Amino acid sequence: MGYRGNWASGLTWKTSTRQLHKAIGVSHRYIRDTLNRAVDWITRQTQPVGNTAGTWQVTHHNCDRDEVPTDRDGLPQTFAVPRGEGGPFERMFRGDISWKGCLIWLLLKLHSDWEALNGITNPINMDTLTKWTGFSKSTVIAIIKELEAAGMLDRLSQRWERSVFQLYPKPRSEPRAERRRKKRAHKKRAAKKADKNAGREMRVDGNYCFSYNEKYRVDLTTGDIDVREGYGRGLWKRASDYRLM
Repeated sequence: MGYRGNWASGLTWKTSTRQLHKAIGVSHRYIRDTLNRAVDWITRQTQPVGNTAGTWQVTHHNCDRDEVPTDRDGLPQTFAVPRGEGGPFERMFRGDISWKGCLIWLLLKLHSDWEALNGITNPINMDTLTKWTGFSKSTVIAIIKELEAAGMLDRLSQRWERSVFQLYPKPRSEPRAERRRKKRAHKKRAAKKADKNAGREMRVDGNYCFSYNEKYRVDLTTGDIDVREGYGRGLWKRASDYRLM
């Protein structure tokens, strides 16, 4: 359900049991019963009208505030899942793995430090996965083998140890804190450049006024804007609407 909405807020798009049935292949009755049992985690926000679907609110972490898992920046973790051709939902929709395999992968992902350990799970035993899913132990073991065969995880631990897995696809190798640092540095450079140009007049040559970086020019008579690929060089051409947005 959370995959059909905004991960940060937990609010879904309009979703019907028919859409969930088509996505995961289980019966409508099973879906309705599960949603009724999971009221602490998934609550209906808007009632369907006629044949339209309703929206739902997903609770990522139903626990005390001090027990909410945090990422490397100390912020609450949200239930983000890799999207794209190699993601668990895409593999399930394509028929590469079962919905049970997708569920086990998601639980293992939640049991990992996604940012710090590059997709490596914390140690876990099959009894814990059995308790979380309600599947039998033999079913859980079979699903782990299914995911291994599909290339979605590798076992890193020995057979007699609590299981540690490498999940695929891996998260971004660059920590979120580093990405934020680079973004802040880029904003600082842009602000510094803006301060440098403050009070400086743009160059005017004939009917044209040029930008500071000499990449754009404005026809002062018609208001048309031209652009060139190089900074201070190259042939001028009319700027497209995409460029001007």
